[in-house]
Amino acid sequence: GRGSNMPTFTWTTTAAQWVIAVNDVLLAGIRISPIGINAVALPINITGTDVGIAACEFVVSAAAIAPANVVTIAATALRASITFCSFRGLAASVPTTVITVAGAVTDVAISDNEFNCPAVAATGQIAVTGAALGVKFFRNQMYNTAAASTACISFAAAASDGHVAYNIVCVLNNGTATSQGITFGAGSLVKPNQNFCTDQPQLS
Repeated sequence: GRGSNMPTFTWTTTAAQWVIAVNDVLLAGIRISPIGINAVALPINITGTDVGIAACEFVVSAAAIAPANVVTIAATALRASITFCSFRGLAASVPTTVITVAGAVTDVAISDNEFNCPAVAATGQIAVTGAALGVKFFRNQMYNTAAASTACISFAAAASDGHVAYNIVCVLNNGTATSQGITFGAGSLVKPNQNFCTDQPQLS
């Protein structure tokens, strides 16, 4: 579906979870809303290989309601992809992350998505927490609306590798360019190319 024709899936208990453990699954054209109750721990946990999420809408926060992490891509989720999705939410309620790429997973692609929602200021909407290899994060339009946000994409202090290119990101903290928008922990080997960040109104 699209717009009002999208079927909506709403999480209403904090332990509710979709574990996508079957390989070769595609979710498309649905609205995912883990905000029927506050603090859902792990709404979507991808553990199977070649799982894709495409053309879906995520409602990641509402007034006084936000999950911890919306989508987690586990170390076993080889070649997972999230493409052409939109993520929205209210800045007053902040998920820890929107997409967590966990462990030494390989060939994760997150491309052509729109993020207009909050996440923890220094963590951002996409957080790579381990030594993920071959990441491909291309052409995402991102605005971390959390107060004093500094990152939209963050890499932890691990030997992650891959290519991050042509992402347009906006944050709210007026800080130094080297620690704004897309941030890299010690040891990260990711190659960034042609990414752009703004942190001030009316300036590009």
